[in-house]
Amino acid sequence: MSGTPHVLLVMATRDPAETHDEFMAWWHNHAATAAKIPGIVSYRVFRCSGGLEREAEWDGFSLIEFEPGLDAPNLLFQSPEGKAAMAETKGRGGRRFILGSDSVHQVV
Repeated sequence: MSGTPHVLLVMATRDPAETHDEFMAWWHNHAATAAKIPGIVSYRVFRCSGGLEREAEWDGFSLIEFEPGLDAPNLLFQSPEGKAAMAETKGRGGRRFILGSDSVHQVV
């Protein structure tokens, strides 16, 4: 399928009771569940090691790329696989921020 892929950026912080390593281990396991959501072509998890100008406010972020032309937010929140992935995050402390894009300007 041609076109621009829908990309989601998910930023997250750990529960205050968790270490950074424990949180990242949980996220890597969670990614295996989330990767089963239909239409995902790439799911990458990044560990924040520090901010360039100050301490990082987030523990990590992920970039999730869907096949072009798909309704990524609907698949994420409404598909059985998406609901299973979201259920894994319920009750966890910390913060989460999800931002989507359906256009890209590639410079390099």
